[in-house]
Amino acid sequence: MKGRISIKYFVKLFLIVVLTVVVIQVLHLLTSNSSALAGSFIETLLGYLVTLTSLPLRLIDRSYPFYAMGSLWKVLLLVLINLLLQTTLLYVLLKTVFKKGK
Repeated sequence: MKGRISIKYFVKLFLIVVLTVVVIQVLHLLTSNSSALAGSFIETLLGYLVTLTSLPLRLIDRSYPFYAMGSLWKVLLLVLINLLLQTTLLYVLLKTVFKKGK
């Protein structure tokens, strides 16, 4: 049981990642037309966060996963793969950090 993957912990982490990505995307869309200096700074910051949340699939193609062309199913599959990869990387990172702390 020591080295096994905790599915419950992974699902919670996945939901946190999904919620974070959705909030970042919505905020980016809401601030995309602002003309104020503070709005411009926030838009730039959110743009970088969108790029960060697009990794690792963005390394394959710049349009992946959020701006990919194609059917809705293809785009949803790319977003799901991206979120699963991010959650897996975060899970391994957190597991390694907490393992070193013990």
